[in-house]
Amino acid sequence: MAGIVGRMNPNQAKDGKTSTGNVDVTKPVEGISEISCYMRAITGAGENKIGGEVLIVQTPLTKNVKLQAKLVHGASMGGKDYSFHFHDYGDLRQLSPADGDKRRVGQIYNEGKEDDIIKLKVLKIAQGEKKTFLTQKYTLPDKVQGVEE
Repeated sequence: MAGIVGRMNPNQAKDGKTSTGNVDVTKPVEGISEISCYMRAITGAGENKIGGEVLIVQTPLTKNVKLQAKLVHGASMGGKDYSFHFHDYGDLRQLSPADGDKRRVGQIYNEGKEDDIIKLKVLKIAQGEKKTFLTQKYTLPDKVQGVEE
């Protein structure tokens, strides 16, 4: 799944990582305390298609963040754990030439860095369910001021 809050990936279509020389420096407005994402299901994913809505809310004057999600998915996805994370870009176009189902979403946000913004959690889907509701709480690290980062 991918959030449409993301921007198009300015990197090479063959891997989504190699620079074309174009740099997207778009930044969110400072002081945002709420982010609402529509998670668009990937076309052609069949029973593994998942989508829905996510709301991320920061409690004013604190580092406390609550993430709530309402997801819709195939029943065959039940009984499994999935990675729940964000990518650099919300770009669902396939690589060109195609490489399986790999998309131009770029790296997982701050993947593997010591200063990961938040440690995202595993998405658990119950056996036989077609809808999943979840709430997760986070505390932003000292270096991060708000959800806009």
